[in-house]
Amino acid sequence: MRLSLRPRHLAITALFLGALVPTLEPTPAEACIHGMYKQVDPVPQGVAEAERFLDQGRPRAAVAKLKSVDPSLISRKPGASPTSDLALRVFARAAARTGGELTLGFEGETDGEGAAGKRLEWAAATMRELAQKQPSDAGITTDLAEVLAQDPTKREEAKRALAELETADLVGTAHAYAALARLRTTAQPAQPAYLAAARSALDQGRIAIDLARCERMTKDKASCSLAEPREISANEPPAPVMQPFRQPKAIPHPPVI
Repeated sequence: MRLSLRPRHLAITALFLGALVPTLEPTPAEACIHGMYKQVDPVPQGVAEAERFLDQGRPRAAVAKLKSVDPSLISRKPGASPTSDLALRVFARAAARTGGELTLGFEGETDGEGAAGKRLEWAAATMRELAQKQPSDAGITTDLAEVLAQDPTKREEAKRALAELETADLVGTAHAYAALARLRTTAQPAQPAYLAAARSALDQGRIAIDLARCERMTKDKASCSLAEPREISANEPPAPVMQPFRQPKAIPHPPVI
C-alpha cells in the first residue's frame, strides 16, 4: 500500500519540524526545562577562570574576576561549598602574591597603614579554617603554607610544612616552590664553622632545585625568583574592568504547533 501526503499535510509537518529545530541544540549557557530556557550558573566557571589568572601571575585580574561573577564570594564561610572554598583560596593566594597590597573586599577591610598586614592575617585565618576542615587535602595545605610564608612570625611553620610536602612530592603549585626557595634564604641558626659552609652549599642546591621545579610548573617565569611577591606583582598589567554578571530573564519556549 502506498502512502501519500497531501500538500496540506506536508505544510503542517514542515512547520512542526521547524518549530523543533531551535530546541535541539541549546547554547552551552542555556538549558530547556519544561518549555523555558534556564541560564546555567556562571559562578563555577568564573571561579575556575580566576584561578587560571592567578596561575598566570595575574592576582589582580583573578580578584577582579571573582568580584564580577559574585561579590559575595569573599564573605562565604569556609566549607560552604567546593566552589566558594576555591574562591576563598584564590582570594587568600592573591593576598599573599601581592604582599597584602591588593584590596579584597572582606568585612572590616580598611586602607592605609597596616592594611597589608590585616589582609595577610585574613588570608592566613581563612586558609587555616579551610585546612582544618580538609586536613588531608595537600593542595589546601600548600596554599596555607604559601600564605604563612608572608608573615615573618610564621615563616618557620611555613618552611616546615612546605619541606614536608616537598619530601612527599605533594607541593601543588609553582608559587609554593618559589616561596620555599625564598624561605631557605632566610638566616639560619648559628652553627660551627666546619658545618656552616656545608649547610650553605646544601641550601643553595635546594634553592636552585625549588626554582627549577617552579619554572617547570608555570609559564609565569617571573614568579620563580627570590624577589618578594610584592615586587613581582608590581609588574602585573592593570586588571581588566569586568562588568558584574547579570542573570538574564527566562525566555519562553517557542510554541510547538
